[in-house]
Amino acid sequence: MNYLIPVIIGIPIALRVIYADRFVRGPFHLGNFSYPISIAAVLWIAFISVAFCLPELNPVSTKTLNYAPVAVGIVIAYALGFWTLSARTWFTGPIKQIAGAPRSLRYMRWLREC
Repeated sequence: MNYLIPVIIGIPIALRVIYADRFVRGPFHLGNFSYPISIAAVLWIAFISVAFCLPELNPVSTKTLNYAPVAVGIVIAYALGFWTLSARTWFTGPIKQIAGAPRSLRYMRWLREC
C-alpha cells in the first residue's frame, strides 16, 4: 500500500491549508513561506496521486494495467463496508489513557507569547 503514503502525508498538510486561521504553529516552522509551501505540497501530492494511477504502457492490456487503484478501491470498499455493517454500532473512538491536554495547552499558549 505504498501508493497511499503520499495521501496519508498530504492529509495534515491539506488540513493546515484549509484551516489556516485555526492552525497553531509549533516550535519549528517556515515563517512566511509555510503557507505557500503547504499549497505547493498539496498540489504536488494531488498530481502524483493521479499520475501513479495511470497505466504504464499504451495500449492498455491485462499485463500493462496498473492495478494499484484496484487494490486501493478494494481496501476502501472493505473498510467502508465493515464500518457500515458493524463498527458504527460499537466503535466509540480511541480511549484516552493519559491526561496531558492541560499541560499541552499551557505550552501552546507559552509558545504564542514568545
